[in-house]
Amino acid sequence: VKWKDEGRKIYPVSINLSRASLYYADVFERYQSILKESGIEPEYIQLEVTESAMEGKKDIRVLLEQFRNMGIQILMDDFGTGYSSLNYIKQLPLNIIKVDKTFIDDIVGDDYAQAFVKLIVDLSKTIGTQIVVEGVEHSNQYELLRELGADYIQGYYFYKPMPEEEFVKLLDAGR
Repeated sequence: VKWKDEGRKIYPVSINLSRASLYYADVFERYQSILKESGIEPEYIQLEVTESAMEGKKDIRVLLEQFRNMGIQILMDDFGTGYSSLNYIKQLPLNIIKVDKTFIDDIVGDDYAQAFVKLIVDLSKTIGTQIVVEGVEHSNQYELLRELGADYIQGYYFYKPMPEEEFVKLLDAGR
């Protein structure tokens, strides 16, 4: 909100929605209250939920639909590490699928990892979601993932975590 009030272009911020918080009866109301208090619009928030956090939670779809209807984007984090990922993609109101770093570490020489990422890219285009690939550390990984059609690529290849002052300088420079 501060950066927006200062006239900076801002982008959505991802927040991990923990397994424990999914079991609070008032989790949706808590987020509504936080957004109202902070003054941030819902479209600037992305909630990341891991597949494992969803296991055993029967009404997760309803909760995620409430968030999505509010304008918050829903990401499935660590995709590909669970046993029923494709089933979750079909059932949940997802905006973005975040492919786990374990598929990226050796993607340049790993035909399986390449095929997996390409499958998920193609699937995402069919169902109307986007793909984020995490853990990119090298230019050859970056180039391959661009060729495979990933929508977003994140990782230390671009930047490592940094203090706010450094980040604001990059933000102001349009980077």
